[in-house]
Amino acid sequence: MQQTKLYKRVATPFETLPPGTPESFLKLRSLGVGKVEVVVFVERSSTTQRYELLRTTECGDKATEAPFLLTASMTPLPANEEDFNDWYDQEHVPMVSQMAGYIRCRRCVSASVAEEGVAIEEQQQQQRQQTKYFTIHEVEDLAGFSGPEARASGETEWTKKHMAQLKGFEMRGWELIKG
Repeated sequence: MQQTKLYKRVATPFETLPPGTPESFLKLRSLGVGKVEVVVFVERSSTTQRYELLRTTECGDKATEAPFLLTASMTPLPANEEDFNDWYDQEHVPMVSQMAGYIRCRRCVSASVAEEGVAIEEQQQQQRQQTKYFTIHEVEDLAGFSGPEARASGETEWTKKHMAQLKGFEMRGWELIKG
């Protein structure tokens, strides 16, 4: 990943953006080896989260610049976390990565880093609101997520189990506008 990339939110094959939806932007910034900062801008506010890279799954040419991203933010129940990670790594990513135009997957976990000048209580509140896992699916076209490989990944019993038990889940489509 280059130092900083900027993406604009776009609709995905399974969602439409209602008229009047505020423009959103996503900035990914490398913070050194294995660390990523994610900043989401909506209107005049922004949210920043820092993540540590768990693993990268390459499916295409490593030099390929992904024009689109599908990001998935999720927080599993603590009691199911080990099985959740097994499902995601052993079933979900291998199935989704078979779709046409899939380039790579970067799977991250929230970094609990103390920041200077931020009160401990405020840090704890921010960490409670953060999503634990953040996945970046890099693709040539978001339309692939409506294909048979991606649909099949959502129909397994293991997937249904974990999707029903998530404390938090959000998926968004993004188009590269500056890299």
